[in-house]
Amino acid sequence: MSQPESSVSVLIVEDDEMLRTNLAEILELEGFSYATARNGAEGLEVARRTLPAVILSDASMPVLSGFEMIRALRADERTRHIPVIILSAAIEPERKQLGIDLGATDYIIKPFSVDQLVATIRQRLGANPGAKLP
Repeated sequence: MSQPESSVSVLIVEDDEMLRTNLAEILELEGFSYATARNGAEGLEVARRTLPAVILSDASMPVLSGFEMIRALRADERTRHIPVIILSAAIEPERKQLGIDLGATDYIIKPFSVDQLVATIRQRLGANPGAKLP
């Protein structure tokens, strides 16, 4: 079994480059280490390699959606414990329920506040015994 290549506290999986960059800047300012991925397939690969403490993921992305990525994460013994926070513009209760049913830990509606995002990440890191809080 390979070891994670670095101590990544948050993995950002977002296909929108501007939002991905903004999320990275927020996390950096808050003292989190992070990695980024442009879609669910890339996110799955990075998650398996780095074993982040928390994953922030868009729901709708090309190649592999956030929901499909969660399915794959939950099927893998090494990644099934990683909390996944879905970030989505979709407000339909069915979409939120689908995410939760698949194993998302939280579902945050876009647009969201920085305070809401950071509080949710810190809450999940606090609930994850191996995670380090900045």
